[in-house]
Amino acid sequence: METKLTASRVERLKFQLGFGSVFVVDCVGKSGGLALFWKDDGVVEIQNYSRRHINATIRSEYGAQPWTLTGFYGNPDVSKRKESWNLLQHLRSLSCNKWMCVGDFNEILADSEKVGANKRPRWQIRAFQQAMEACQLYDLGFVGPKFTWSNKREEGHFIMERLDRAIANPKWMQSFQNYEVEVLANRSSDHAPIFVQFHVAMRSQRRVEKRFFYEAGWGKQPSNKNLIKTVWSVNSPGPNPWQSFSNKVERCKRVIKRWQIKEKGQVDQQIKKKTEQLKNLQMVETQPEGEKIHMLQQEVNELIEKEELQWRQRAKEHWLKNGDKNTVFSC
Repeated sequence: METKLTASRVERLKFQLGFGSVFVVDCVGKSGGLALFWKDDGVVEIQNYSRRHINATIRSEYGAQPWTLTGFYGNPDVSKRKESWNLLQHLRSLSCNKWMCVGDFNEILADSEKVGANKRPRWQIRAFQQAMEACQLYDLGFVGPKFTWSNKREEGHFIMERLDRAIANPKWMQSFQNYEVEVLANRSSDHAPIFVQFHVAMRSQRRVEKRFFYEAGWGKQPSNKNLIKTVWSVNSPGPNPWQSFSNKVERCKRVIKRWQIKEKGQVDQQIKKKTEQLKNLQMVETQPEGEKIHMLQQEVNELIEKEELQWRQRAKEHWLKNGDKNTVFSC
């Protein structure tokens, strides 16, 4: 799916989402743009890319054979859709034996993958089917809502389609038999995210105590302000003024930590509950309740905004500490 974001904005997202590395294909104006994020517990090598794809070889540190991951974005212009299918077939010749391709193909594979407006011309669907057959790629199925895109209009003009999917060749499917593709709730975009999961061995990691930072967003919470005032007003005797001050700071830190865990748990629980309600509404394959969906999306986004100040602050701290690990500086 296109990001519609500049490379610098995607780079900031890397920290916010908790990834160690990112490869970006910059957007052009307000359209296009692709990004591949990954954590640093494996080896990802970018092989080739364009405005419509990112091709990478994945080498697990656990000794498994490499496989190819392709992030794909089908041309939204129907008159240029054939170029996308030619690109897909070209990528087959450049891929490892094990190949998975995931993304927004901007096309459906059957009439049942669209609701609303006119039917898709048969030749368009057949062209996508033929490209997959030529590449020996198969749809990996899904759980969750069937449709991954909607035009978000009112009844009578509402359209839903399954444009986003994961496809793979038989060798990838044999190697990763426990795979599952889940269509997640669409919380704001016109596209729903898809989550491909398969099991790999995990290393045990020693737990490290995290440093305490006061988050900028906490000051906007009235309950936290009142809590700090109450705790700070309590006498903290010490051998000298500095020790008394330190005792107050330490007590505030402990109280804020407990408050933050409770507050975050409540926000996460609300986001989870409303996202599940949203997902259930989006699973309706007839005309959905557009007004309810829009209302829930707004409520979820308001809850997420509560967390954004925290993430922006953490991303800034990470950037100041580590800089851009993907950039080589010279002087």
